[in-house]
Amino acid sequence: MGQTEAPLVIKPYLARMTKSELLAVMIPGMASIAGGVMAAYAMLGDVQIAEPKAMLAFTGRRVIESTIREKLPDDFQTSEYYLNHGLIDMVVHRKDLRDKLSQLIGLLVGGEKAAA
Repeated sequence: MGQTEAPLVIKPYLARMTKSELLAVMIPGMASIAGGVMAAYAMLGDVQIAEPKAMLAFTGRRVIESTIREKLPDDFQTSEYYLNHGLIDMVVHRKDLRDKLSQLIGLLVGGEKAAA
């Protein structure tokens, strides 16, 4: 549970980046991301990065609990929960975001670290 970063695995569809020379990195911040925004935009990038304790949801907790008739875990719909279940790629604190993005871009373009 203490994990804050999954091993960086380059997803197969990232190979398209080399053809199009485009990379979409989605970074949901501390504010909640919910509903259509999360379903339509926030999770469609090549890489998903979220801030610690960010609330990410397709729908509200009560709606899900009443639908499945079960109590959800306390950390459900947090960035840490989604990281541990494979929905996002990493959880990065805002102060570390610049260095992490530089490292990620460097890996994707074949270098060690992109110029910051």
